[in-house]
Amino acid sequence: MQEERRLNKLNEMLIVSGTGVITFGFWTVIKVFLMLIFKFDEINDLMDGDLTNPEQRWGVILIMIIVCLIIIGIRSYVGLSARAEGMGRHKRVSYIIVAVLMLVFEVAGTIEGLDMLVDASFDKTVDNVIELLVDITSYIILIQMIISAIGVRIVKARRRGGDADE
Repeated sequence: MQEERRLNKLNEMLIVSGTGVITFGFWTVIKVFLMLIFKFDEINDLMDGDLTNPEQRWGVILIMIIVCLIIIGIRSYVGLSARAEGMGRHKRVSYIIVAVLMLVFEVAGTIEGLDMLVDASFDKTVDNVIELLVDITSYIILIQMIISAIGVRIVKARRRGGDADE
C-alpha cells in the first residue's frame, strides 16, 4: 500500500515537472528574443557591427528562430514524455537520457557565463543574478523530473519482482 502511494506521488511529480520543463522551454525562447530586442547594441558589437546590415540581421534572426524551435522541440519531447509516463503510459528511457544531457549542457553554459558577473556593472550584475536564479529554478525542476522518472521505474520494477515471487 505504501509503495502504491509512493508511485502515485512520483507520477504526480512527473506530470508537474514535465509541465515545468515545457514551460521553461518557452521562457528560454522569450528570454532569447528579449535579449535580442533590449541588448541589440551589445549583440551588434559582439558581431562587429554586422547587424546593421539587414541581410545579416535577418540571417541572425533566422538562426535564432531555428535554435529556439530546437529548444522547444527537445523540451517538449522531454516534458511530454514525462507527463505521459506520469499518466501511466510506458515511455522509453531515452527521454531521461535526453533530460540528463540537457541538464549537463545547460549547467555547463551557465557556469561558462558566470564570468560575466565579475566584470559587469551593477545593473548588469542584477540582471545576470535574476537570470541565474530563473535558470537554477529550471535546473531544479529538471532534476526533480529525472529523479521522479527513475523512481517510477524502480518502484515498477520492484512491483514486477514482487508479483513474480508470489
